Amino acid sequence: MLEETVTKEAVIQRLTGLPPEGLAEVARFIDFLQFKTRLATSATRPRADEHPAFGIWADRPDLQDAVQFTEHLRRKIEARQDG
Repeated sequence: MLEETVTKEAVIQRLTGLPPEGLAEVARFIDFLQFKTRLATSATRPRADEHPAFGIWADRPDLQDAVQFTEHLRRKIEARQDG
């Protein structure tokens, strides 16, 4: 039965009694938990100015309002019927 507060030392102590197949299962579970943690932390969206495409249209003289232009592009793409 797990204690309310689990320490690394307690986990390591419990690992010593496991057979090799049990250790392999624990290692796979640790990999899963680390992967899940990476997904959760990478799910946060970067600030717009940190995105690689930030300012991509900044030098375009024909674009006075980049937001309006991107909204127009989005509407055109969403209305496409060729795919």
